[in-house]
Amino acid sequence: MAEFKVIYMNYATEDVYGIIRSQLPEGFELVTLEKDDDGERKEKIRDVDFILVATAKLTEEILKNGKRLKLIQHQGVGYDTTDVQTAKRLGIPIGLTPEGTSIGVAEHTILLILAVYKKIVVAHDSLLRGEWLQFALRPNSYEMYGKTLGLIGFGRIGREVAKRAKPFEVRVLYYDKYIHASPEEKEKLEVEEVSFEKLLAESDIVSLHAQEIDQMVRINPSRLLNLS
Repeated sequence: MAEFKVIYMNYATEDVYGIIRSQLPEGFELVTLEKDDDGERKEKIRDVDFILVATAKLTEEILKNGKRLKLIQHQGVGYDTTDVQTAKRLGIPIGLTPEGTSIGVAEHTILLILAVYKKIVVAHDSLLRGEWLQFALRPNSYEMYGKTLGLIGFGRIGREVAKRAKPFEVRVLYYDKYIHASPEEKEKLEVEEVSFEKLLAESDIVSLHAQEIDQMVRINPSRLLNLS
């Protein structure tokens, strides 16, 4: 019999559950959901020691049933779906995983930039209609090479995006109110720290990697759309 039980609070597919089970230490048992239902969550949380959660909401009504809970572990950084005050009142610590998605999100950022520049969705949809836009997309398809990429936020993900942008030979600017990279790191990553206004004025691509922006500057659409 397992010493500890861990419930995965998000309803997922069996292959996802299998991946989680494969990473459990000896002595741990994974409890999963049969449907996306808060009633099932409230019932199953009664007999578990730990919660593993991605985006499912952990309300007071759910958490108060966890009589044995020792820890709530989030897969990523965000915890806005968890009733923190209730967890604190019940004496349940909340853990985050800051490095869990940094590389994945950074790679996805580059993917989305390329998808927009190369009109991937337009090309795909037209192909499904039996069309082949051999020349139609060329006037509005672009290269990252030679462009200026502006990163708003230079934390874990912003830095990983900068690393992956280097091989595309882009100029990388960043703005962050709180984080100021050292001269050595700026040189290594080949980035330039600028003001919010300068970033928006000079960037061809703007990628947002901050939870909130406390100042906004009107973006000049002609600058951002002039991608040639």
